[in-house]
Parts: sequence; C-alpha cells; structure tokens
Amino acid sequence: MKSYGQLFEKVIDFENLWRAYRRARKGKRSRPDVAAFEYRLEGELCALRDELASGSYRPGPYRHFRITEPKPRVISAAPFRDRVVHRGCAGHLSAGPGTGQAGGRQAPDLPAPHASRASVGGPPKAASVCLLRPGHWTS
Repeated sequence: MKSYGQLFEKVIDFENLWRAYRRARKGKRSRPDVAAFEYRLEGELCALRDELASGSYRPGPYRHFRITEPKPRVISAAPFRDRVVHRGCAGHLSAGPGTGQAGGRQAPDLPAPHASRASVGGPPKAASVCLLRPGHWTS
C-alpha cells in the first residue's frame, strides 16, 4: 500500500480531531448526543484517537428517520462520534474543490469502476471526466 506523507498520523492528531469536532457540531449543538459528547470532549477525542491508532475503532449504528419535505424519504444518520471521524478524514483527503489532492499530495487514480468522486468538491462532471483518459480502463 502507498503512503501519503504520514496521512494517517495527521488524521488521528488531537488538533485535527478537535477541528473535526468543531466542524461536525455546526448546526447541531442543541442535540442531546452532541451536548453529551461536548460535556466529555477531551476524553471523547482522546478515546477516538486511541481507538483509531490501535485499529479498534468501529462505527456505531446509524439512526434512521423519515422526512417529508421536499419529498418523503428515509434518512440514515451516523452517530455524532462517527461524524467527527468522517470530518477528521475528509479534512485531509480533499485539499479543495476539484484539486484531486490528498493532504497536499496527489491522490491515487483508481480504475473507473472503482472510482468514487462523491466527496470531491467542484462540478461533478469535471471530477469524473478525468477518469476517461486513456489508460484508466485497464483490467
């Protein structure tokens, strides 16, 4: 497996997890699970860092609920603790809209059937069209 300049160490850094917590709580501070996490903030962030470092971190169960606006559908939401981890990873996996950068380094290009540009900013077509270059369709 390729290494991208200590990327994992940057993701599990306490400061990165603290910034991730701040991004994850935006608009959700009145929720009980967010308030409980904030009450035990330092312990929660240290526990997350330790679990990620040891490989024992496991995502929690999703919460499912229905909404009717703008159309009826079921939403699945990750626990707040997992949202912090998501934000901690996303902060280092995308350096900006459509840059293709991972933590300041070039992200690996995947063959088209395995590529996902779901978390890449910028116009969706522009992010995906780069996969249509010759050589990306090798088996």
